[in-house]
Amino acid sequence: MPKTLLVMRHAKSSWKKPNLSDHQRPLNKRGLGDAVRMARWLYDQNLVPQHILHSSAARTTMTGTLMNERFEALDAPHVTLTEIDDFYLAKWKVYIDELSVRLPEEGADTVMVLGHCPGVEDLVEALTDQWVTMPTATVARLSYNEDSWAGLKKNHRNHFQLEDLWLPKEIFD
Repeated sequence: MPKTLLVMRHAKSSWKKPNLSDHQRPLNKRGLGDAVRMARWLYDQNLVPQHILHSSAARTTMTGTLMNERFEALDAPHVTLTEIDDFYLAKWKVYIDELSVRLPEEGADTVMVLGHCPGVEDLVEALTDQWVTMPTATVARLSYNEDSWAGLKKNHRNHFQLEDLWLPKEIFD
């Protein structure tokens, strides 16, 4: 069965506390709402991921946690959240490396990577040869035309297709 990779940029973060490091910045009010709305959108599209692999930054952790709480409130199947320190401001190759070693060969048909720009934009381009702009809380849906995640590291080029790009403001305004 082909796989689905959801690539998401974290929701909008707050700059209200200038003493916080970039890594510690939380979501702002809009970001809190967008995370929940995008979870609902994915649920409505029947695209609740089995795994969300996310950066250790506060804004990505909060985005993933809020989405998971929304999925749970909608009685969606269990989602495994995995925090990955190396995803913080990572280059696209780091995402590929982590996905190739962390995903089980079976049972994970839909997976989400939740990170930062420009890494997530570069990841989509590296996998699909298509450039996209990903404002905060944007989700790209990619199909992976393989039956297993095994071999992802070697077979990432030309095995993915960009199916959709969902921006919160286009869906909910």
